[in-house]
Amino acid sequence: MSDGDGTLLTNPAPVDDPPAPAGDGVADPAGSAGGVKETGWLDGVDEEYRGSIAHFKDPNSLAKSYVHAQKMVGADKVVVPGKHATEDDWKSFYQKAGMPGDIKDYSLEAPEGVELEDGELSEFKEILYKNNVMPEAAAQILKHYGAQKSAAMDRVAQSAQLDATEKLDALKNEWGEQGYTRNLHKAALVLREFGSPDLDQVLDSTGFGNSPELIRLLANIGQAMREDTFKGEELQGGMTRDEALSKHQTMLGDIDGPLMNGNHPNHQAALKEAEELMKIAYPEA
Repeated sequence: MSDGDGTLLTNPAPVDDPPAPAGDGVADPAGSAGGVKETGWLDGVDEEYRGSIAHFKDPNSLAKSYVHAQKMVGADKVVVPGKHATEDDWKSFYQKAGMPGDIKDYSLEAPEGVELEDGELSEFKEILYKNNVMPEAAAQILKHYGAQKSAAMDRVAQSAQLDATEKLDALKNEWGEQGYTRNLHKAALVLREFGSPDLDQVLDSTGFGNSPELIRLLANIGQAMREDTFKGEELQGGMTRDEALSKHQTMLGDIDGPLMNGNHPNHQAALKEAEELMKIAYPEA
């Protein structure tokens, strides 16, 4: 390049106009500012149909929608009732969706292993049917309810058993081992004398036959009654802790008695008896 031609900065080479971008545009004969007029794929559609399909971005989207619509032709259709629908409208809707038309056809059974009270299943069935709960959903609801009820009953039974065990242990500690055996026998005799087979069944089925309060009550009744009241049945041997302590104190208070008098011929026997009384009073020692 000669000096007369200038430099690249002072005499740059002319730049050719870039080619028009490819697309759906055509030259704007009116010479608009952009020079190109957007036509899109809807340009080939009659004006009266454009508004209905303008939301489709391309012909492929329109085709997919058409195919899907064709598949729905002839299929059962369920229209959801509006806000002004009547009770009959809703009933008709749910029946079309699968709800039985009569409660007699509404099948609902108690879950396996779950015992419901008399009439409880019928009440559930009536409530669920009245509220248009589908049979499949109703079965799942009842199954969940049954599981929760069984778990709650187990917790109550375990708690009652634990409470009874603790109270029975307290009775054994209060009465001593032998006294507990004798008083339990007293209570059983009172129940046998004045109870009935039906009462025995109730006590067994409810577990109330292990109630410490009931055992104590019946034992006190038996204690207050003469032993010959029980048709010749002899009370089993043994004494309570209080009885053992009381007798031991009496032996200690008798200065001239065999326990306190070392020269008494029955001194050794009294010592042994006093030791047995202490074992009854304090079996844990």
